[in-house]
This record gives sequence, C-alpha cells and structure tokens, in this order.
Amino acid sequence: MSRLVIVMLLLSISVLAAQPVRVACIGNSITYGSGINNRQMDSYPGQLDQFLGPDYDVRNYGVSGRTLLKRGDNPIWNEPLFADALAFEADIVVILLGTNDSKPRNWQYKEDFVDDYIAMIDTFRAVNENVEIYACYPPPAFAIEWGIRDSVITTDIIPMIDSVRTQTNVNLIDFYIPFEEKSHLFPDAIHPSEAGSTEMAKVVLETLTGKTFSRIQDRNLARNAEVLAIFGETMVKTPEIVDGDPTTLWICDQSTNTYIVDLGENVTIDQFQLDFGDEYARYGPRYFIDVSADSSNWQQVVDQSLREDTTRLVIDNIDPISVRYIKLEVLGVYYNATIGVHMAEFRVMQHTGHPHAAVLWPKIDRISSRYVRYKLQIMPPVADSTSSWVLYDYDEETAEFNQRSGVRPFVHTSLRQNLRPDEMQRYYSTLYADSVMVISDTLELAWGPLTNIQSSPVSSLPHAFSLSPNFPNPFNPSTSLTFLLHRQASVQLIITNTRGQVVLQKKLGELRRGEHRFQWQPEQQQMQGMSSGVYFARFFVDGQPAASQKMLLLK
Repeated sequence: MSRLVIVMLLLSISVLAAQPVRVACIGNSITYGSGINNRQMDSYPGQLDQFLGPDYDVRNYGVSGRTLLKRGDNPIWNEPLFADALAFEADIVVILLGTNDSKPRNWQYKEDFVDDYIAMIDTFRAVNENVEIYACYPPPAFAIEWGIRDSVITTDIIPMIDSVRTQTNVNLIDFYIPFEEKSHLFPDAIHPSEAGSTEMAKVVLETLTGKTFSRIQDRNLARNAEVLAIFGETMVKTPEIVDGDPTTLWICDQSTNTYIVDLGENVTIDQFQLDFGDEYARYGPRYFIDVSADSSNWQQVVDQSLREDTTRLVIDNIDPISVRYIKLEVLGVYYNATIGVHMAEFRVMQHTGHPHAAVLWPKIDRISSRYVRYKLQIMPPVADSTSSWVLYDYDEETAEFNQRSGVRPFVHTSLRQNLRPDEMQRYYSTLYADSVMVISDTLELAWGPLTNIQSSPVSSLPHAFSLSPNFPNPFNPSTSLTFLLHRQASVQLIITNTRGQVVLQKKLGELRRGEHRFQWQPEQQQMQGMSSGVYFARFFVDGQPAASQKMLLLK
C-alpha cells in the first residue's frame, strides 16, 4: 500500500470519527413541542440536543396529530418530514407514537398496531442496518382530550409496544412511569410544558448515556462574613460589600482600599466574584487578592494590578486552596472626591469539584413612577460550551418556583424585565454539567425606598420538591433516596412492587426545609425474601403525591 493511500485512508477515518452521532426523534405533537413558544429549543428533542452536546446531532421529526397506524386519520408515514427522517440515516431513532392512535376513530384499527410498528422499525433498518432504535411508552394522558384515552394507552398500547420490542429486539424508553404523578408538567393534560420537556429530555439522556444529575448548592462563603476595610491606621467594618446586595456600595474617600474578609473557619475555595457597580467599573479598577489560613502567612493568588478591563463583574478562578482569611486590595487607578473607591459586592465561592452556577444580577435601564425596567444578567463564571443552564422564577400565587425556559447554552445572556412597586421578584438558575446540577443562590428583587432595585441573593434552596435518582441503581443490598423539600412538611414514603403491593409504608415525619436522604435496606427492615425486580418509591408531602422513583433490586 502506497504512502498516499495510507494518508488518504487515515484522513477519511479522521473525518468519520469527527462526525456527530445522528439522533432522529419521531413522534406527534408531544415530540413537535405543541404549546411551547420556542419549540425549536424547548421541545424535548431541542433540549436533548443541548444536553448531549456537540458530539450529537438531534433532529425533531415530530408532526402534530399524527398516528403510527397507517389506517389512522393522519398517518405519519405520509408526511414529508418522515421521508426527511429516513434520508437523515440516523444512528439512533427514538419513536414516540401511540397517543393519537388511542382515539376511538383510530383505535378501531388496533389489530394493525403491532404490524405497523414493526414495519416502521424495518423501514429505518432498511436505510441503516446498524441503527439503534428505541420504542417509547407514551406519557400519561391526564384527561380525555381530543379523544385521547389513557385507558387505551395503559391497557392496549403499552403491552403492544412490549410485544413489538420482543419481536424486533429494540430498546425501551419509558415516558409513562416517570410522569405518572407529574400532571403539573402537562398543562393541557396531554402536552408537556418547557419544564416537562426538560424532564423528558433527561429520561432520554439517561437511557442513551446512563447520565443522571445529582444536586449541588453553590455557596458564596463571604455572604455576611465579617469584613474590615483598612486605610492607614484606621479600620472600619464594611458589611456592605458582602451583604448580597449590589446596590449598597462601600464608597471610600481614600485612593487605595484594603479589605480583609474572615470566613470564620478554613474552607476550600476556588473562585472570586467582584462587582464594582456601574459607576466605578468604567474606570477599570485594579486589585490584588491574598489568602491566609492564620492571618499571619499570606499568599497572593490574584494579581490584577495591570488590568484594563472595564466590565462591572469580574471573575477570578484559582486553584483550590483551604483558607480562612481573604485580603482584597483595590488600587486607586482613578480617584477623585466624588467617585472615591467603590466596591459593590465581593463573593468567595466554595470549591465543590464542579463548575459554578451562573451569576445573576440586575442592570437598571429605566426608572419611572410606575416601574423599574432592568436587564437580568445571567453570566457564566467561565466559558464552557459543554454546559447548560436553566432559569427559574417565582410565582407568588402558587408560592412555587417555575422553570422559565428550557435548557440553554452556557453563555452570557440578559432578559429585559419590569418591576412594579408592589412586586417581589425572585430568580435562581441551575447549571447542568457532567453529572451534576449546580443550584445558584436566589436573587430577590424589590422596589427600594429610593426607587431603586434592592437585590439580595439569599443562600437558599428553591421552592420545589425534587427527587434525585436513587443510588446505586440497580442495587443490592441497599439504595439511597435523596430528596429536596421546599418547606417544612410532613413526608411519607410508600414502596410498591410491580403488582402494586405495598412492601414498605413509612412516615418520615415532619421534616425541615432542605435536602434529606432515606436509606432503603430491605434485608435489614424485616423484608427478607424479597425477589429481584422493579420497585416503585412514591413520596407524599402533606398527604399529596409529590414524586416517584423506579428502582431495580438485583440478587
């Protein structure tokens, strides 16, 4: 073989290796993203594409109202988009059909369902014999709408999909059990919201890659810590720079200011966030940061003495280091009696071994007698093309945080908002990276006494009940169930087998707000003789269903 041929062969292999994995999502209006404003990004395929990253190319081939049945009222087989899906020659095909087939006018042809499903699988295999196909259980229909019937989905369609899988050896994605008790994610009882589509995308992500997300709370260790400003022989307490409120400025009449922050104990840190406010930032403040474990031996970790950047928010990442004291020296690059040296907010972030959540802060555009118009800044601490974020805002009527959007690329973004005098607005964000979901502090915005925004990121957990995947799963002999409680409440856990028989019913009691963990050890809890199989953990908060989790015991 000549050298030229070898080079060409290697180049062709390199090009093939660089091609993303092609994923085709076939479905009806649930896949299409009906009722979602930005369906291209916020349908479940759109969010799955963001979760999977640049190594995958996810395409949405959903068409509203379509059936798998060829004799149905609107067969997807006849759609140009279905032909496009075949031409895509996907490596992975996800088929989510059956919801519209449950309508009486379509289900009269139910004897064709298995054969038509197998025909669809054979059609995709004909264009790519190595394609990996996933047949999906449809999500629950929480009401009879447009003739769609949940009874048909559970009694007929799901068992038929099992028969198809047995005959064709395709994989399963279960959209039914994970959403049985999550009707709030389906506003019209059939179609998922943006938040529902996020959860659907997570189900597919876990099935395709095994990736799940554990929760981590981002912590600003400097918030409300003791801070002294030092100039000359004078020391002054300066709580303004760590009070969590970027509208309260420390204004010093000295050209250089030194701050010492006492964290109270040695803690491992890896990032500083400095907010100089709008006025002083444009003069490009310069600074040093030193750290110490004992306030005697200092080590310089940041040197921004030559900085020329005039952005308001500055983020410095450092190698993780255990310290108690932080010394921030702000240099008077620009100084006069009016401007002085400003410091709006100084944050010291705890090291967790994972990226930090986006920084949220308001930038005021306009103030009137009726409202304050501002841009909510959502700023990633580092440039990262592999991570994503989601923003949540607070609903005063329901006293719950709602997901405001689907998964978004981790880039600097701003949202234009209005704030009225009678309002309190709250936001938090989550970062999805690797296998973690990092939760930011909560930003609270209210009308201030000087017609200004008073913002205070409160280190708190979001107002929602959230159940993390049990770990390990599959398990033997025990597994942990971790959940996040949005307020103090009474919690009950019921575990059943696939036949609906209760194997454990336990009142966990009146629990405080925050994260809790329950260790299920069947053998030690007088449940000897339990067989291998699937079990369902269902949580109830104040007597109301809150979340469920499927677990697999292997012996």
